[in-house]
Amino acid sequence: MAKMTKRISQALETIKDVLEKAELTPVPLEEELGFEAHFGDDGPEVRARARVWKEEKFVFYLEFAKRAQKKTIRSTSEFITRANWGLITGNFELDCDTGTTRFKSSVDFSGVDLTSHLVRNIVLSGIFCLETYAAALMAVMDGSKSPADAISQAEASSD
Repeated sequence: MAKMTKRISQALETIKDVLEKAELTPVPLEEELGFEAHFGDDGPEVRARARVWKEEKFVFYLEFAKRAQKKTIRSTSEFITRANWGLITGNFELDCDTGTTRFKSSVDFSGVDLTSHLVRNIVLSGIFCLETYAAALMAVMDGSKSPADAISQAEASSD
């Protein structure tokens, strides 16, 4: 595990406080600096990972439990490319070998304090994109919609 400085320790405490206030029940990560929490009550099952690097970077991942199958990797990749176009504060990622799909939002806080406001903005950015695109992504992953149709519907319903 990375060496814990006072700034990193403070950042972790801030992240924990924000996640607790959002009722996400943060659980410390075993091998990395940060926390994990789960979503899934009213949508696809998603694992949240709030990570901090010793280089003073904060990254919030929302990883889908469902994975793209080999037969839908190409269409999932197209969906992600289409969804990422125009996103400002984060991006979707796809591991083409495992089918793992996640949304990532992040901030470099070197030289400044990682405030609860910054953490909140990063978390909300991820949750907003999850709410906008998750159902459409799942439809592409299971082969029931084309990437173009899924994106059109997701973005039209978020306006």
